Amino acid sequence: MTLKLKDKIAVVIGGSSWIGKEIAKKYAAEGAKVFIAGLTLSKLEETVNEITHDGGTATCELLDVRNEEQVINFFKKIEAQHKKLDILVNSAAVYPRSTIDTLDLNEWRKVIDVNLTGAFIVLKYASKIMKKNNNGKIIFISSVAGEKLGISGYSHYGASKAGLNGLMRAAAIELAKYHINVNSINPGNIVNHERYNLDPKELLQMEKTIPIGRIGTPVDIAHLALFLTSDDANFITGQDYTIDGGEIIV
Repeated sequence: MTLKLKDKIAVVIGGSSWIGKEIAKKYAAEGAKVFIAGLTLSKLEETVNEITHDGGTATCELLDVRNEEQVINFFKKIEAQHKKLDILVNSAAVYPRSTIDTLDLNEWRKVIDVNLTGAFIVLKYASKIMKKNNNGKIIFISSVAGEKLGISGYSHYGASKAGLNGLMRAAAIELAKYHINVNSINPGNIVNHERYNLDPKELLQMEKTIPIGRIGTPVDIAHLALFLTSDDANFITGQDYTIDGGEIIV
């Protein structure tokens, strides 16, 4: 069996949990050497251990995407070791809930700084390496809350994700001449056992709103992320892909 990402160098920001974790595991299983970055060392190490136990290759590093110096040093280290970067996935995000009347500027700025400004900083320095090699694939994990629908209590999150898709499209245009593809994925309701323990009745109610008849899983997102960073997607750029079981079309 041919591995889709054999010998590729992949970075997954926010790869220690939830969607990012499954993407990192999928990439490693397909032959990529994966660098996982995030804020919680224990979770990072747990993900690396799972990957290496299954025969994959992964390393991890603490990284705050809001800190430009940290981001610069992170990518300098990768370039020094491997001379290239083939894949970047930015899955780092925060999503506290606050209605507009209770939302203060500190919380607003934190969400924008992590979800949008952090994505820009990561994009800037990752793409510098990719441009030198005239090749690369970039994915932003956005959300249906960005442009497809509004969710009460998440105005700051929705604004950050809509901005992320705007950043993606501009980057896709700028980087196309370097053979760098830039796309985003907009997940809908995706199971997150690490953060939420849904009541069975609540889960059933959510499933009724999804034509496919179930809530999505991080693996569903990982399958699409694999496709978009494989050679099969060389002619795809500047697109945002909704993956929600059909929920927003109802």
